[in-house]
Amino acid sequence: SKNCSYITNWTSTDDTIQWDVVVSQGGRFRATAHYTCNASDVGSLVELRIGDAACQARVTPAFDPPLKAAQNDRFPRQEGDMKRFERLELGELTLTQGRGDLTLRALEIAGQQVMDFRMLELTRLE
Repeated sequence: SKNCSYITNWTSTDDTIQWDVVVSQGGRFRATAHYTCNASDVGSLVELRIGDAACQARVTPAFDPPLKAAQNDRFPRQEGDMKRFERLELGELTLTQGRGDLTLRALEIAGQQVMDFRMLELTRLE
């Protein structure tokens, strides 16, 4: 499920997070997920893939900060409660120029859920 700020309840290897991307200039990229995961769920194996290019990583270490209190908001909150996220290095991908589906999925789920996921960062490697 999604609370407009991040994705929660990722409980199945059938679940995917997918982006329709256009790569304007091919090259090597580092992929980083912004995540939280409690200690009892740590250790799931995730894969990021686009075409033949893929990288895999274990969701570790545990990072489970408290939600930020809504009473500190200046205006009524429309989205879900927010919290801090940590970076998870997924690995490196060689992307070719063009359009494709970039997909994040779990290959193995170690506990009840994979992680809470906020965003994916791709950084070009020089």
